[in-house]
Amino acid sequence: MQQYLPMFQLLESMYCAIEELYYPFPDSYHSKFAVLGFHVLPRQCAAPCPHFVSLNRSHSVYIQYVERGVFRMTEAVIEHIVVQVLGEATTEADQHFKWLLLSRVRSRVRLFSPLFLLFSRMH
Repeated sequence: MQQYLPMFQLLESMYCAIEELYYPFPDSYHSKFAVLGFHVLPRQCAAPCPHFVSLNRSHSVYIQYVERGVFRMTEAVIEHIVVQVLGEATTEADQHFKWLLLSRVRSRVRLFSPLFLLFSRMH
């Protein structure tokens, strides 16, 4: 989905500038940035790297942005990605990405939120 690339690059530049200036982010900035990143950044893990196996890190660029706090995973973002876009993921790679994403944000989901049902179905 390369039509989203220019907008993602703009938001990424804004992110760097705003972070450096310690300025507050505009409303809904993080949601838009995370959704655009989902459409632009590689989600598939690259070939395993022997140097990172012991660290148990994924090689998905999108997941790395999530782990480092660049993308703030709100319930709206998770719902958009997991339910609307991936839905019932059919490929093994999509299932793996969905599991990686949900496992990174599991501790942030409230017990009775609608997304709690997604986690309960995973086991």
